[in-house]
Amino acid sequence: MSFGLRRQLLLIGLLTLLLPWASTLYIRETESALRSAQANFLQDLARGLAPAISRALPQASPDPLDELIYLHRLGATPVLDGFSDDWRLNARLQPAVVAPELLSVLAGDDDGTVWLFARAAHAPSQLPRIEVSCLADNGELQRASLQPEAPGALNSTSDKLALNDRLRGFWQPVANGSLWELRIPRDSCRQRLGVLLAVGAQEARTYRGSMPGAIISQSPALNDVLQQNTLPGIEAYVVDRSGWHVSSISGSRAVTAEATQPAGTMARLYRRLLGSDQAGQTLAPDAVMTRLAAVTDALAGQPAQARVAIASALDEPARPVALAAQPLRQGNDVVAALVLRQDSAAILTLANPSLVRLTNTIVITTAVVVAMLLAFATWLSWRVRRLAKATIRALDSRGQLATSLPGRQAVDEIGALTRGFESLLGRVSEQQSWLRSMADKLSHELRTPLAVVQSSLDNLDFSELDPQQRALSQRASDGVRRLRAILNSMSSVNRAEQAARTAMHEQIDLSVLLNQLVTAYQSTFTDHQWHAPIADNAKVWGSADLIVQMLDKLVENAVGFAPPKSTVTLTLELESSHVIMTVHNEGPPLPAGKSANLFDGFVSHRNTATEHTHLGFGLYIARLIVEAHEGTITASNWRTNTASGVRVDVRLPRSTTHIASTAN
Repeated sequence: MSFGLRRQLLLIGLLTLLLPWASTLYIRETESALRSAQANFLQDLARGLAPAISRALPQASPDPLDELIYLHRLGATPVLDGFSDDWRLNARLQPAVVAPELLSVLAGDDDGTVWLFARAAHAPSQLPRIEVSCLADNGELQRASLQPEAPGALNSTSDKLALNDRLRGFWQPVANGSLWELRIPRDSCRQRLGVLLAVGAQEARTYRGSMPGAIISQSPALNDVLQQNTLPGIEAYVVDRSGWHVSSISGSRAVTAEATQPAGTMARLYRRLLGSDQAGQTLAPDAVMTRLAAVTDALAGQPAQARVAIASALDEPARPVALAAQPLRQGNDVVAALVLRQDSAAILTLANPSLVRLTNTIVITTAVVVAMLLAFATWLSWRVRRLAKATIRALDSRGQLATSLPGRQAVDEIGALTRGFESLLGRVSEQQSWLRSMADKLSHELRTPLAVVQSSLDNLDFSELDPQQRALSQRASDGVRRLRAILNSMSSVNRAEQAARTAMHEQIDLSVLLNQLVTAYQSTFTDHQWHAPIADNAKVWGSADLIVQMLDKLVENAVGFAPPKSTVTLTLELESSHVIMTVHNEGPPLPAGKSANLFDGFVSHRNTATEHTHLGFGLYIARLIVEAHEGTITASNWRTNTASGVRVDVRLPRSTTHIASTAN
């Protein structure tokens, strides 16, 4: 496949698509810089707030961290049915510290009421017992033991009637265990809460000693400090050493109106090019103990930054958030971490419209440039093809050169090339005209010397010459005769070319003309038999004299190769738009591969010497005449069961076709 101008310019146009790619890289770098600046700002702000937040922290609990019970803040009052689906929490259950494979719990606070959900693992045939221990503000330890007898409400026994009277529960067996849901008065469990599960001889507990584990929940004092120091658009909360939130999330996420609107198709496409804005972990709205790597680093004493995705609600998609974590110390010990986070939608709001506008502009510009280059390449290639076709057609079938080419008025390089071709064709035409006149000039200039030589040789014939001298004289006479034959042939070719160019054409009935010629050929070439099936009403547009000359050449050639007494056939057939004249003899076949140049000058395939000089101009003149009549001439071998030979076919357009084409 050729790599033409259109494909070359199209490739150049497509290279302009590098501009959108470069702009994408630029916007990606800009967005990365904005994110880095946002994270650094949050880190600096957290570092400045850390001393004030540390002073508002409650004293670190001396209890082991794994015995703490975290009290989640519930969004709504659950239904006491043994299931935690209505707790509206996306938090994991805490495993017991003793036999954690048997017991895991989840605690929550709803306006002064403690809710406890527990999952127990045991055989379906076993009935477990659960014991709840609470430490009130007055330091009084209360315990309630619950023993289920059937699914549903729980029966309890207690050594303190206050807890027994106010505790409500529900037990629900499931595959491989059971579910417990309890409701406990908040004033009975201000400081500590513990759960013990007994299954046969096995016990699982959330505490190790005799005292239940401490309750950890959000600090109102810490919430006030955070609320006073948090900037608009920034959320802040504190995480203790175990990873629990000890404060509520203060502040609000500042999301612009543009960021809340769904991104368009082009924005989503370009966002794919930039890469997803979400990175790291995805947090649910109520997740309060997700082990973020940045928070873990801060609890280890190292400030850290991260990018996470957080959903505003359970049914909303997560949005990108920048996060910074700062260690909080009491003395030399890291007791908690301050976490600040800010929505990255502001960056996307800045980046996305700019990205869409810039990329759209570049893509549209690129499309326009490619279309213009393609149109220009099409126009340019059309001009080049037109010049190429005109150059190919500059030499017509009659040997005439057309020195005028299209597009010579153009002032660009193609116009200069066209004018250069015209100049070259003009010089070639002049040279061709000079060469055409050479035959007449040579014939005229050589005839007088030849006449002198011939007369001298004739005079020698009357002299007394010895045999050797007589032989030399005869050889000189033969050479002069051959040279005169060459000059006569060249003159006849030149006259034929001039006649083909200047002859007047008229409508001819070839049927009548060929019947007359066949009669003449039969009386002239009496050594051969003639067969001439000729169709009627074969009219063509041409010169009768030239057609007769062409047929004379073909018949002379056929008779010259045909054996004596053989048949020479001259036929005339009709087609819808052409007439076909055929001359064939029963002579020797054409040599293999020689039919293509048979009609060129100075080409002859006669193998026997004759007294006549044959230069091959007969068939050459026939071709000139056929081409002057806008026809074609071909030669080929033919063979039947009884004979073989050579045939020459001449196809000429019928006069109606010629008239129609001339009118068009």
